[in-house]
Amino acid sequence: MTDSSLSLTPPNDDYEDSQFQDDLLLVNKFDKSYHRAPKRFVINVDSINDETQGPQQSIISYACPGSTIEGTVTVDLGAPFSALHLRLFFFADEIIKNGKNPDYKTSMFSIHRILWGRSKEESKDQWHWMDTGVHSFPFVVQLPFVNYSPSLSHSMVSSRFSVFASLERPGMLPFHTQHKFIQFTPTIIPACGSHYPPWSDAFDMKLKQTSFTIQASVEKRVVVANQLEKSVLNPNAVLPIRVAMLSKSPPSSLETLPCIMLEASLKRDIQVAHITRDHHDTQTISQKVVSWDPCNQPTFSFFLSVAMNTPTLPAPLGRADLIPTIDYSSMFNIRYSLHLIFKIKSFTGLVTTQRHHAVLPVFVANHARPPKLSSTSCLLPFTHSDVTQSSSSEHRPQFVSPTPTTVYLPAYDEDVPPCYHSTV
Repeated sequence: MTDSSLSLTPPNDDYEDSQFQDDLLLVNKFDKSYHRAPKRFVINVDSINDETQGPQQSIISYACPGSTIEGTVTVDLGAPFSALHLRLFFFADEIIKNGKNPDYKTSMFSIHRILWGRSKEESKDQWHWMDTGVHSFPFVVQLPFVNYSPSLSHSMVSSRFSVFASLERPGMLPFHTQHKFIQFTPTIIPACGSHYPPWSDAFDMKLKQTSFTIQASVEKRVVVANQLEKSVLNPNAVLPIRVAMLSKSPPSSLETLPCIMLEASLKRDIQVAHITRDHHDTQTISQKVVSWDPCNQPTFSFFLSVAMNTPTLPAPLGRADLIPTIDYSSMFNIRYSLHLIFKIKSFTGLVTTQRHHAVLPVFVANHARPPKLSSTSCLLPFTHSDVTQSSSSEHRPQFVSPTPTTVYLPAYDEDVPPCYHSTV
């Protein structure tokens, strides 16, 4: 896999020494009795919290701008073990899949922190060591109010967010946990689509060799797919479509009115625009075919469902998953469009069939309002110059100290002290 020379957020180590520094003991690093592999070395994400949408939405199953990720690294040792330190990594990258050639990868951010041990060797022949038993190291990551690319997996491109831990021993092979992938979805509100060209109130299609005109209109161009209303997720967004038959003069008879079949479909186009590859992939998200008889109903209205049963986790890029419009990524774009195909059969003179096709852009948002704690209505993307050129921690993920767990013991009663039973 080829790494990009451009890293939007360089790796950093906010803490030179670990947050667990008490009783760090040294041992000869060449002593093989301290080189046995851990019985179990795992990392878990315990919870993802988002208090920006209200207390009822505080615990969620995916990460978003402003959320807090809490987890634990567990080291289970069957024998004492020595290492320089235990380091935690959190990174996100975009990958273009290039067939038989090496994949191309660019980083959205990469940070790390030492959970145990020291960043540098205190002596040339000594390391710190852990005793036999189970050792747990909690961690907390705070995400900024920045829109990164959504988690997705596609045959052309992918975007992933991952945490893993490493027991590092310079001069020897380190021990790594498996990567724990975190699903991320950006916060896209309708205001982010203000740069889209406005639709006209209606678009007309003149029928050839007749005095009739088909007029179709769509009431809105911005769709909120996962609209958050009163802390209830409503995934059933719709596009209202209205079709009318107009005539400059009254028809001589009802038989002269055409028969019309309308096919409406919402399509998603994924475009990979990069020096290594330029490709499109179009999928139909929702489709509806209706017949319309102007003889009985001169004006016809219907609704096209945008995302029936859309899951709350938009990570796997499937047919039923509606990821919001993405036009800020450094490698790919995700755009939506409404396709209207009219098949019109007229009976004036010879029986003729006409086909008209109209394509309208649709901006898909996944939130109706911006986060409550955000200072801006439309969040900045990670490719914006204010983010890439900023040295402030406000625009990058950062590790924060976990809240210490307080264990409360029962009150001591001097008259009736606790009893201790000896097994000797």
